[in-house]
This record gives sequence, structure tokens and C-alpha cells, in this order.
Amino acid sequence: PPNIEWQRADLGVTTLAQVLDQRQVTVTTAEGLMPYFTFTDIERIAHYACESLASGGLFVCDVGWGQSLRDQPDDSVAFINRQAGSFLGLFESIDHIRDMFSSAGYAEVTVLYPSKFIPMPEVLQPVIDGELIVAARKA
Repeated sequence: PPNIEWQRADLGVTTLAQVLDQRQVTVTTAEGLMPYFTFTDIERIAHYACESLASGGLFVCDVGWGQSLRDQPDDSVAFINRQAGSFLGLFESIDHIRDMFSSAGYAEVTVLYPSKFIPMPEVLQPVIDGELIVAARKA
């Protein structure tokens, strides 16, 4: 659709404002990205995303959920690490997630467990909520 535009950038080198050429957008997503950064970098990326949002805009991303991954057998976590690399930013509480995104400039932060809203009738065992979905809204 004409109202959707994909941009690619290394946000460790370039700010989102530079990528967007200072335009304000209504939605920004970061898919599969945040767990590989430290908490300091996660907050910085979230802050830059917030600066590029129009009022009421939404930033949606996934974050690593340490509690869920720690409850899994060591071999399954080792498999994930071999496939994707080590997670540097694993959150231990929902409050920590909300506090960090609030500090980054968001007025409203919603945290969702994928297993709670994705229908999985054919799955024989519970899905691991190794990552949580964050929907952060700018005032």
C-alpha cells in the first residue's frame, strides 16, 4: 500500500530521525531486534523511535523475557543461542519494561504475551514466551 514505507538502517550508527529525514511517522516497528542489545541501547533506540513519532504514534517491538527462557531446559535455550546469538537484554519484570519505555518518552506502555493472543489450536505444547511484545504510545 502507498501509506507503508520500509526503511533499512543500522540504528547503532544512524538515528531513526536521519533515516526518516526528520519526518514524523505514526507507527514504527523493530522486529527481532531488541533482545540482542543491552538495556542502555534498548532505551536509546526506544527514545530515538519516540522522537520520530507523531503525537499519538506507536512503537511496537519485541523484548527478551528472561523468566520464560530460564524456565526452559538448557538444551532448548542453547539451541536458540546457537541459531540467533546471545540475548544481552533479557527483562526480568514487566515493571522494568514499562519503566524503561516510559523513561524513553512514552506516555502509555502495553506489554503482551504472544501465547495469550495468538490462537494455536494445533500446537501440542505451550509456546515459550521467550519474547514479549511491547506497544508504546507517544503522548
